[in-house]
Amino acid sequence: MTDERREPAPFRIGVVADDLTGALDAGAGFAKAGMRVRVPLGPLGAPLDIADADVIVINTASREGSAEDAHARVRTVTLSLLRSGVTLLYKKVDSVLRGHPGPELAGMLSPLPPGTRALVAPAFPAQGRVT
Repeated sequence: MTDERREPAPFRIGVVADDLTGALDAGAGFAKAGMRVRVPLGPLGAPLDIADADVIVINTASREGSAEDAHARVRTVTLSLLRSGVTLLYKKVDSVLRGHPGPELAGMLSPLPPGTRALVAPAFPAQGRVT
């Protein structure tokens, strides 16, 4: 039997979602495209063992808490993803914008270099919102 493991993509994607359903939904799209997706279930900010992953999807479980907590959780996760070699960040927002999308996006941008930009494109095709 041969080892059919392939090398990770030249870039690694980090996806941050505010609940587990959203995290799994976002990860499924990448998996369907043939990428190796990991959804670590450990504590936020813990070292990530994702050497063989193309996409790392993190659930911050921050939808129901305060805006301040959501910001802090996403910032913690973003730093952990960056330390793990992520080169492209994706903030998954709820399709009807529940939770704290603004503070969470700010939490993701806060550890990045000044001038970093974000493309925000919430879509919900069933309600006519497409991008």
